[in-house]
Amino acid sequence: MEEDMRICDGTLSNNELDDVDHLCCMAHARAKFKYAYEQGGDERALSFLEWIGQLYGFEEEYKMQDLPPEEIKRRRNDSSTTDIMIAMSSSRGDRRLTIHRRSYS
Repeated sequence: MEEDMRICDGTLSNNELDDVDHLCCMAHARAKFKYAYEQGGDERALSFLEWIGQLYGFEEEYKMQDLPPEEIKRRRNDSSTTDIMIAMSSSRGDRRLTIHRRSYS
C-alpha cells in the first residue's frame, strides 16, 4: 500500500505536523544553492547545481522521448539517478538539506 506524501516549502506550520516525512522540492533546493553561490559566493554550491542540472536533463530526455509513466519511474530509480542522489547526500557536509534515498516516482 502506497503512503500519501506531502511536499511543503518548509514553513513553520508544515514543521508542526506529526508523522510527516519532510520532502524537499528540487526546484526550491536548486534555488537555495543558486542563491548561496550567486549571493554568498559559496563555491560548494556549484557541485549541487551541476547534479541538479543532470537530474533536470534526465527529465527533459524523458519528455522529449515521450516515455510512458512506468518507464519514467523505472529510469528515475535506476543507478544514474540514485548515484547522483547519493553523491548529493554524501557531499552535503554541514548543509541542512537532507536527501533520503528512496524510490522517486
